[in-house]
Amino acid sequence: MKVELRGQHDLSHIIGLAYRLYARNFVPFAMIAMITIPLQLLIGVIQQGSSGDGAQVAAAFLNIPAALVGLIASSALIFATDEVTGGTPPDFGRSLDAAFEKFGALFKASLLGGVLAIAALVAAPALAVYWLFRRDATLDGRRNWWFAIVPG
Repeated sequence: MKVELRGQHDLSHIIGLAYRLYARNFVPFAMIAMITIPLQLLIGVIQQGSSGDGAQVAAAFLNIPAALVGLIASSALIFATDEVTGGTPPDFGRSLDAAFEKFGALFKASLLGGVLAIAALVAAPALAVYWLFRRDATLDGRRNWWFAIVPG
């Protein structure tokens, strides 16, 4: 199913296309998504099986590998979707290979996104404090207080 993704699309067209792509390629997309299940189940079993602090710590340490597997699965799904829209049937192995090839760039981009989110949370109160002491400070001639609220 070759699809032209460039250009302007409304939300109903995007959602309809997503459902059609998923329905026509259910098996490879589901197999890629299912690689996240074993670690998530293990974390749930550890958390439910014991109420001790050691079990909670072990489950917390498993969240890091679970996040990395989720990142790989997301990347593989993106690659598989790109293949489908280009007219090539998606393949589980090719999608995972592409995800592993791009893992370093994906990991750096995820870390950068996290750092930027933390910076935005730090910048919001800093901007509010700055505006508290500098009553004449503006952005483009206005005091846009929502700039201090939106990052949170």
